[in-house]
Amino acid sequence: MIVHGATAVRLGFSAAAGTMGPGGRRNATVGRAVRLALQNIGCARPGEGDMATLGHPGKVGWLLAERSGAAPWAPLDPPGAVTVHPGVGNVEVVLPTTSPDDVARRLAAAVAGVAPAGAVVVVPPGAATFLHRHGWDAGALAGAVADRTGASPPRLVVSGGPGVKAAVVPRWGGPCAAVTRSMPEEANPT
Repeated sequence: MIVHGATAVRLGFSAAAGTMGPGGRRNATVGRAVRLALQNIGCARPGEGDMATLGHPGKVGWLLAERSGAAPWAPLDPPGAVTVHPGVGNVEVVLPTTSPDDVARRLAAAVAGVAPAGAVVVVPPGAATFLHRHGWDAGALAGAVADRTGASPPRLVVSGGPGVKAAVVPRWGGPCAAVTRSMPEEANPT
């Protein structure tokens, strides 16, 4: 799950260092609750409704928060939205700091190597600032990655702490796609 923008802040999700690991207790708690609902209500029990040969640790509970205000560009998804993405793990990508074109080339190679259609790319705030200083916004980066992979533009999310490590979260190859829904304003606790 990806919680976008100010909603993530209001609900207390972590989008700082370690966001996809031990960086946020609330992220893990809600991610785990969703997994338990899938397992107990949706019958997605291992070996029964969930027929994964190996599975992956993200199935235990994986919630990523967008880092609201950390990117110098407007997010591609609505700020009060939640996305459910059928991700199959993540691949770490060390980004170059030489040029925006080099960043796009490195991300495209990683996306093409794992699953070009429907990937999520998690960009650290420093890389987003670097790209912005060179005149690139989220749309330019997503378009450049798509041009190099021949697939649809990836969904970009700015999250994480300082550094040059991004992540590609490929979409599962089965018949499913990410779904994004805006939360009604009254559902957003203050």
